[in-house]
Amino acid sequence: MLVPLLLVCAGRASSFVHLPCRFLSPGHFATVAARTSSLVCAAGLEFDDDVDANAVLAAKALLYEDMQNSRGRAADREGKLLADQVTPLDVPYETTLEGAFRTPLPKVKKVYTGGGGGFGGGGAREKMMKKKVKKESEMTAKEKQTRHQAATLLRDGCLHIQGALKKITATRVRACILREIQNARDMKEDDPTRTIEINALHGIDQERKGRCVINLPLRADKIQNFEAACAEADSTFVPGTSSDAIVDALNELLHPIDGALGPLWAELCGEDAPLYELCSLVTWPGSLRQSVHPDAAHQPNPPLFAAFIATQDITEEMGPTLFLPGTQLPGLMRAKFDDISTRQDMIAEFTTPKAALLKAGDLAIFDMRCLHVGQANHPDSGKCRVLFNLTFRNTAADEPIGYEGSIRPQYFQSFTLRGMQRELERGRAKGDAYADVA
Repeated sequence: MLVPLLLVCAGRASSFVHLPCRFLSPGHFATVAARTSSLVCAAGLEFDDDVDANAVLAAKALLYEDMQNSRGRAADREGKLLADQVTPLDVPYETTLEGAFRTPLPKVKKVYTGGGGGFGGGGAREKMMKKKVKKESEMTAKEKQTRHQAATLLRDGCLHIQGALKKITATRVRACILREIQNARDMKEDDPTRTIEINALHGIDQERKGRCVINLPLRADKIQNFEAACAEADSTFVPGTSSDAIVDALNELLHPIDGALGPLWAELCGEDAPLYELCSLVTWPGSLRQSVHPDAAHQPNPPLFAAFIATQDITEEMGPTLFLPGTQLPGLMRAKFDDISTRQDMIAEFTTPKAALLKAGDLAIFDMRCLHVGQANHPDSGKCRVLFNLTFRNTAADEPIGYEGSIRPQYFQSFTLRGMQRELERGRAKGDAYADVA
């Protein structure tokens, strides 16, 4: 089949040539159109009204593929510079209850401010967290653990917490996530004209090769056929009887006393912290490596803390997230990264990159100003990697973030940490948490 290929010069459609191309159905074109329309808008391309729509779609797909390949080559160069230095993101003994209880309480420094010039602009000074805390002798082991975790996270920008979710919960959440991705794909395949509508709800991003981000509901029973998926993944799951996997996960993570993250997020962001993301990041074998980057723009207070919860054991071949500890703070290394002329030098000189080699139910929580990178999932020896993601916004940070969270539209600015904890408490008492939430 001959398809007209659009040549783009100086940001404007200029001419056509005809090149052989594999057959693309109208439905495929409609899907590609919805997935790539934002790229054209971002590039500022303009097209005459009489330009053939199929030709435009084919051109956009090819342009995007070329851009991805170029980014991939740059990311691979960075990976080679870091490769010999990578070690696992370890678990400091202070993050265990026993270790935290035996260790003197650290001074948690929460607010970081710098000079007017950003990184390198006058030096950083630190203010102690303005919060009344119990005397050390009055604190429980869990409270001490939270303080130790907060201190480590604020120092390093990333932290590994073991056993945040029960393995059975992690397994069921994984099944729900993969089922919802398939549901979204099926809906778009059945009716390509609904692609934009479906993407708006699910936030599903399939433009990057082998990578997908999908927004999740607050209840698993909002996912069509979730029970069949859970039963297939876990032989102990009984449809109609077993509890809701996503609600279970939120209870285990956010409980204000015993949760793996509830007390820590309250310490870092405040109980009124808004929910900023509820989604999943999935990579399949063959997904490409990203470039080193932060997710949030620098500002004196850390604006966002995100948790990546592993729903299965993550190996090196699956492309674990790589963190560059300490780079969330102003300093020489971060200043060199922010200067494009010295960025490669900084990456080559960085000696402590940490890979999030997590077990099922473990998590990595990080300050989203911290430099990190999603590594490639090996095309032959890799496996599907599914992360359950939760992010809360720090109420003390009031500057622009530069990052749009992945969350269903109806949830955005609708829930706070304390509000979710109260709803989950109501659900534990009555068995209907988030009963009225779509």
